[in-house]
Amino acid sequence: MNLQKTETGKFIIKLDATAFARSVCFRKFWLSTIDGYRPALWPIDIEFGNSFHIFSKELEISNGDLIKSIIPAQKYFQETPMLSKGLSKSFLNVEYLTEVCTKYFNEVYHNDPFVTFRYEGKAFVEMNFAIPIETTELAEYVLCGTIDRIGTVGKQGPLAFLDYKSTGKYAKSATEYFARYLFNTQIITYAFALTHIVNHFPDHPLAILKAYIPCAFIQGIFIPSGSTIEFKRSNMIQPTLTQLDMWREELYKLIHKIDAALKEIKNLDGYYVPAEGLFSGACIQGFTPCEYHGSCCAPDPRASEWILKNNFLSTSYNPLRFNDKNKT
Repeated sequence: MNLQKTETGKFIIKLDATAFARSVCFRKFWLSTIDGYRPALWPIDIEFGNSFHIFSKELEISNGDLIKSIIPAQKYFQETPMLSKGLSKSFLNVEYLTEVCTKYFNEVYHNDPFVTFRYEGKAFVEMNFAIPIETTELAEYVLCGTIDRIGTVGKQGPLAFLDYKSTGKYAKSATEYFARYLFNTQIITYAFALTHIVNHFPDHPLAILKAYIPCAFIQGIFIPSGSTIEFKRSNMIQPTLTQLDMWREELYKLIHKIDAALKEIKNLDGYYVPAEGLFSGACIQGFTPCEYHGSCCAPDPRASEWILKNNFLSTSYNPLRFNDKNKT
């Protein structure tokens, strides 16, 4: 296990939407969230999206300074090691990043009905949250995440959040693409977090935007193989109370499951955690094997550990430092 501890010796377990999605197979969840195994490098398309996130954040902070916003995005993309995906992704370069950012500035930024919330001059973009949700005999559980933009639709609208998604799909399939977010782990996790913040922390700046359940929007950046760049935004996505209740119930089931494993074997090796993907089908996602597929196929724990240690970094899982490979 690779977990931080409190001063009293309890494990600190940080949970986010990605961890929840991985819990479809408890071994996959354990290897990533408890043992902390993660790729040494991320694929170029993910880092391209991260670079755009940097640009969009700086654009809001700088109140629309295009040049000031593009420079850190270019710097990140040029200096960050990443995995290439061959000729199919060769168009993802710094020149193309600059083109995408400039086009977004010209076509979306100046006509954006989504108003970013500001408090004392601070724009609420890339907002981290870490909410204590449960304490047990062995662990403290913290709900974590980073929300791209928080604000309102129009100056008097209800509390809402916006998430950027870059995709290689064509914009003509935007309706189909956005449909996946109508019932989505990330959306419901963020909705729960914002609802919790505004209702339980009256001194938080967002508390003035009282909302029953915040709504969400997906800002799609459609970049199919370097052809026409298009921007489409989803219709309003409104999570329901029923969805929040179901999500909360599953959250505490997962916490109970983790706690039971910790009690059973306090130094549990990921190899012995049930590989539920064999039953749920999570071992193969579409046509792509799970990143831990090789270690699960190993004939014994020693071989499995060798595969993990030679193909992944191992750090304490911290969703709030996604790109920081050297810190925990």
